[in-house]
Amino acid sequence: MQKRIILLFFILLKLGYSYSQDSILVLHPVIGEIIDNFEKKKYLLFDEIEDADFNYALIKFSSNRYYLNLFRPDTNEPSVIQIDTSQIHQYYINVTKLNEYFFNLQNSDSIDISDIETKMKEMKYYKKEINILDESLMDKIIEENIINERIKDDAETKELNEKGFKNFSKFYYPGAK
Repeated sequence: MQKRIILLFFILLKLGYSYSQDSILVLHPVIGEIIDNFEKKKYLLFDEIEDADFNYALIKFSSNRYYLNLFRPDTNEPSVIQIDTSQIHQYYINVTKLNEYFFNLQNSDSIDISDIETKMKEMKYYKKEINILDESLMDKIIEENIINERIKDDAETKELNEKGFKNFSKFYYPGAK
């Protein structure tokens, strides 16, 4: 999924390079060319710019660089701020993630809790206490586990003795004779 997003981002960047030297970049298809104050807040864009100072903005590509043309509420002249491509990429990922999150918020759960509560109450009447592992079975499992560990240790010791470590037990078990 993330590879597709990165690929789409670079395709969009490539399209921005191929049109003209002074073109407008669409940050994300959900947003469009013009980023307004509502979209800035909704998608957490340009956190270094105060919401009150932000009316709308455009991202332009010019001279192999990206610039944010920021239009403030009190002026008609844009403030031009250079933006790094890594920032644009991060904004694209953030918008994608938040857009998916908002979309999933709109979808209601298909599970009805009242049905589950009713079924849980019904199950209490039919519930049986089942002991899968009784004490004798647990003792047998523990005993078999101990035997298997001893067999494994003996096999390792035999293998080491065959390889020439005759006094392996003295090194492995310091108190052994």
